Amino acid sequence: MKNGLSPDAAIKATVKQIIGKTFAYPTEAAIKPFIDLLLGKGGVKRSEFKSLVLDDPLTVNAMRNHQADFQVGGVPSRITLQSEGFIPLISSIDIAKLAKPSPNSKELASILQNSWATRKQYFENNLSTILRLASVNYRIMKFINDSLKAALKLHLPYLNKITGQNFTIKQGEIIYKDLDPFVTFEDQYAWFYKKNDPLNYLNVNGAILNNFISQGIYKNKPPQVNDVIYANIVYDKLWKFRSKVDSLYTIVKQNNLINKNETYKNLFNNSKHYYQIYNYYDAIQLADSLKKIAIKNNDW
Repeated sequence: MKNGLSPDAAIKATVKQIIGKTFAYPTEAAIKPFIDLLLGKGGVKRSEFKSLVLDDPLTVNAMRNHQADFQVGGVPSRITLQSEGFIPLISSIDIAKLAKPSPNSKELASILQNSWATRKQYFENNLSTILRLASVNYRIMKFINDSLKAALKLHLPYLNKITGQNFTIKQGEIIYKDLDPFVTFEDQYAWFYKKNDPLNYLNVNGAILNNFISQGIYKNKPPQVNDVIYANIVYDKLWKFRSKVDSLYTIVKQNNLINKNETYKNLFNNSKHYYQIYNYYDAIQLADSLKKIAIKNNDW
């Protein structure tokens, strides 16, 4: 693209480098749509290159030993190869940024999202717990973005233990910056409220779902996005709680309630504490309690 090629032409030129070469990749089904998408965009047939299908760690050795020229794999292999000087050519986020915002987008189906899951009944009966858990998640996102090296010092010992690797801080930065970006509460706004954003949850998850449908995974009627994705409900509630709390705080400050008595002051400070750690559920509970007492005392 820096040389003047259009995005589509640049993708095609990048992928065509594989012709006549050896391509190593694992058997994971989740990676297949990404590979198929790139080959399609590059106009490359599988007969035009040699496939080397191996377990993810073995694809790394194939690259090191020059048995393979190109590789697609999981997080550990990507970090290992990139830190050793191998050059990332194209990733799913490169494709996604150029995609049309649509649940029919094959490009968006190549994105792999990490999320928390639960049963529908638990979600409906324990929403307050879900919202509090979400606040912990958003607190972690904020910490990672504000204090990257401090976060990695906490994260890497655990990651190394469960993967058997020995990732360094430098390699960890590849995870946070290039491979698995951790997006803050504020920056996720477009995912839920801007339908024309390619990364809106309806577009990304719709594309993934449609990809599953096209593979014939569902024997019965396939689900809709909102049958299986509840993240939008969680985000919407937290965002609205935050907006409501902001309005209540404005009135508290206008009426100088904090300095009127200790009850007001304690309720406000405790609410503010929860607000600052993204626990807008408890923040609004305390702010509402302050409002009720103030109304009763004719202070509101």
